[in-house]
Amino acid sequence: MENKNLKNGIKYASLGIEFASMILGFAFVGHYIDKKLNSSPLFIIVGIFFGFISGIYRLYKISKIIGRNDKN
Repeated sequence: MENKNLKNGIKYASLGIEFASMILGFAFVGHYIDKKLNSSPLFIIVGIFFGFISGIYRLYKISKIIGRNDKN
């Protein structure tokens, strides 16, 4: 039983890491565009927004897969 709990904990911890990396990745791209176009902080804010939205979408899709696998 503890082994299953550990596996579930690792799965859900990886979801948090993936969510944070989506936000940071898009923010980094936004920062790069801001530097190139000298338009600070417009694209970093847009990048954070898109990172958040894509992270939420990815969390939803993966949690559905994990939930489906836990039922089996």
